[in-house]
Amino acid sequence: GDTVDAQPEVQKFAECIDAPVLNTVNGKGILPLIHPLRVGFSPSIPEIGTELSESDLTIAIGTELSEIDFDFFMQGNSRKFRKLIRLDIDPKQVSCNAIPDVALVGDCKDLLPLLTSSPTARNGSVRAREMQRKARESPYVSNEMHEFLATLRQHSDVLVGDSTQPTYYATWLYEPRSVRQYFHSVTGFGTLGYSIPAAIGAKIANGTNRVTALTGDGGSHFTIPEIQSATQFGLGIPFVIWNNLCYGEINKAMCAQTSDTWYESPIPPDFRALAKAYGAHYCRPTRFSQLSDCLEESHSRNYPTVIEVSEEEFPEVHLTMNWFVQE
Repeated sequence: GDTVDAQPEVQKFAECIDAPVLNTVNGKGILPLIHPLRVGFSPSIPEIGTELSESDLTIAIGTELSEIDFDFFMQGNSRKFRKLIRLDIDPKQVSCNAIPDVALVGDCKDLLPLLTSSPTARNGSVRAREMQRKARESPYVSNEMHEFLATLRQHSDVLVGDSTQPTYYATWLYEPRSVRQYFHSVTGFGTLGYSIPAAIGAKIANGTNRVTALTGDGGSHFTIPEIQSATQFGLGIPFVIWNNLCYGEINKAMCAQTSDTWYESPIPPDFRALAKAYGAHYCRPTRFSQLSDCLEESHSRNYPTVIEVSEEEFPEVHLTMNWFVQE
């Protein structure tokens, strides 16, 4: 994430050494979407983690190598490197979570040009494609959810994710076109209700961007009155609510330990009535094509839209995997 202000320097350096490029969540978009060295996905995908551990050298730039980016599935097999070079502006951070063989302290905008020399061919694009192929075969990769998220990207310049099941998948499946086009509250503090006010802030900061909020029926309870603020300020933001009638991720975590949950899932409100009360448009797509139309129309309005996606009524996406269960 600390490299977002050094996108040109990172790209030039990667091209110089001809190496595949992985990114953390906050580093999404560090290479252009169609760049041959861009791998995408996440270091937490086991197939990607294996490639990292078997590489002769890993160069970590501006990352704390945190568990949430490198061992999201809690398998304990990530952050193992044969040789590790770390670049970080923080002298304390440069040795956090993994001791490097070489540590360079400074701004990567200044350091990377010093390390960039004549290009050397190392079949980087071939290796990047092979890593992508292995990642696509991972059981953690859902082609259906990938299409859902790709539909959001098609109609968004900025996507703001809340703690909801599609956002967890977005950790390794959402691929923005450039940096600062995706952020979420799934990892770290895991703040429920974050995306609704955060999307409003992102839209106010740059009104020309198509900003989309992605939240869940449970998480939206925490901040849904903020939609009234979007109405008051004339903001054409689509608030996509993934409705699975529960706190889906909490349920999965609990079911991994016991056959029962320890709480009652909140009954979702009538989102159609809420949208009307807040002066927002409402739609309830059941197909990708309908979702695409809803998003496109939402950005053309000068008031918000509530897009409710009922998991039960959206047959093109089936979420059955529980990644809290270790095989």
